Amino acid sequence: MASRKPTLRTELAQYNQSLDARLRGRYGMTLKLFKLVKALTQLAGAAGGVYAMSLGAPPLATFAMMTVIIAGPEGLEYLIEQGGGA
Repeated sequence: MASRKPTLRTELAQYNQSLDARLRGRYGMTLKLFKLVKALTQLAGAAGGVYAMSLGAPPLATFAMMTVIIAGPEGLEYLIEQGGGA
């Protein structure tokens, strides 16, 4: 008998539960708070980049800054999930 492949919904629920457990154990924060901080950081990075370009900042430097600010929380989430991070 073939085993059933887990659905995307199941995989996401397992991932979120695992990340929530790591965040609570290591940093004392919930998954919802982490996702809120992550979203606000990314939104502020994008808005800051748009504002900087409206003031005449070089586009390449601005896009590089926006990439670092937007991708930073994603990298941090990856490190936390893999068991690393500070």
